[in-house]
Amino acid sequence: VKGNVKVSPVFVANTNTPYEVRHYLQDRRGPGYTEVDRMTDELTGTTGSIVSAGSHKTITGFVPNNTHPERVHAGTIAADGSLVLKVYYDRLTYSVTYKDADGNDFLVVDERYGSEPWTPTEPTRPGYDFGGWGSTPITGGTIIHPNWTPRNDTAYRIEHWVQDVTGPGYTLHSFEDKTGTTASNIVYEYLTGLTGFHNYIGHPSTITSSTISGSGTTVLRFYYNRNTYWIRYKGHGGNIISEYELRYGSTVPGPPAIPNRPGYDSGGWTSTGGASVEGDEDIVPTYTARNDTQYKIEHWGQDITGSGYNTPLLTEDKTGTTDTEATAASVGFTGFNRNEGYTSEIVSGNIDGDGSLVLKLYYDREVYNIVFNDKDANEIVTRTVRYGGNATPPTPPAVTGYTFTGWNGDYIGVTNDTTVTAQYSKDTYTVRYLDHDDYVIS
Repeated sequence: VKGNVKVSPVFVANTNTPYEVRHYLQDRRGPGYTEVDRMTDELTGTTGSIVSAGSHKTITGFVPNNTHPERVHAGTIAADGSLVLKVYYDRLTYSVTYKDADGNDFLVVDERYGSEPWTPTEPTRPGYDFGGWGSTPITGGTIIHPNWTPRNDTAYRIEHWVQDVTGPGYTLHSFEDKTGTTASNIVYEYLTGLTGFHNYIGHPSTITSSTISGSGTTVLRFYYNRNTYWIRYKGHGGNIISEYELRYGSTVPGPPAIPNRPGYDSGGWTSTGGASVEGDEDIVPTYTARNDTQYKIEHWGQDITGSGYNTPLLTEDKTGTTDTEATAASVGFTGFNRNEGYTSEIVSGNIDGDGSLVLKLYYDREVYNIVFNDKDANEIVTRTVRYGGNATPPTPPAVTGYTFTGWNGDYIGVTNDTTVTAQYSKDTYTVRYLDHDDYVIS
């Protein structure tokens, strides 16, 4: 050393001085950003040199934010290793659509990538309890539907409609208010034992099964038609005078005029109308039998000759009670005896109201013997003759010296046994005495 010397240190820049590149990701909500330690790049370089953060990382759901105020994209490597570069990333935003119960848009918001769905005001749905929103981290455009729990106290109604007495209409007969689980199926049955009605499954408004609407407006409807019945007004012989086909519960029409019935007094109809129709009904007139109904008893006598009975002996005009039995009694007639059991005999019969009953009794004539004798009381012939008849006399025998003059006895209109004798007169002669010239001398 030959004098004062100023010695200065000489430094050589270190080539492995550390520095860091830190990465900040935008928070899911709010304005902040959070450093992600695992993503920090620990680098080295030459002290004093200027370095940059380089290319951004590719991170799903994020884009670089090159305008963030705290961004440090480049800097000089400090010898103490304190250089920190900062890179910021913004989350991508997606449209998130919240749907209501009907599938319509309830709310549309923009949500950041990876965020949990925002919880909007609870929607309402009749018949359901809200069960929350479907939750999933946002990774793209998303549609979120609400979750629903069906209520088990949702109202529905069962209605029973019956046909009106007249016309095409129906009237509500009864109903039942029930509850069930929303959207469940319900099936119901027709009423049983509904007197006067039958099920009408063909009515266009019939609903026997359905799904319970959450609105509580579900109605099952059952229709019933009235039974129809025949109301007939009939005569006493069963002939139909007027008839009506009417629905159950209708009013029975008033009756027609009661038909005349010979031999009876009218007593009215078994029903006078105005009652409620509850079934088929035959309405008939009532009558009281008259006790002055006429009938006849004819007594016929046997003809004098032949097999007939054409001789009217007596006709009795009688009266009696209609539709009761009348019996004929024999009458005594001179020369006649009752022929009981004769095929045409009508001993008894029903007294018809029109007075047409005729009872008939028949009588045989008594038979008599008519003996024809000659003048000496010797029998010539015997004739058998019915009462009132005429016997046919025989040819009278010739008797010398006598001339037949007739029969002595009654053989015309015979009424008993009779002997008839031939009558003769003696013959007389004229004796003339004549001369020789045939002149009568005496």
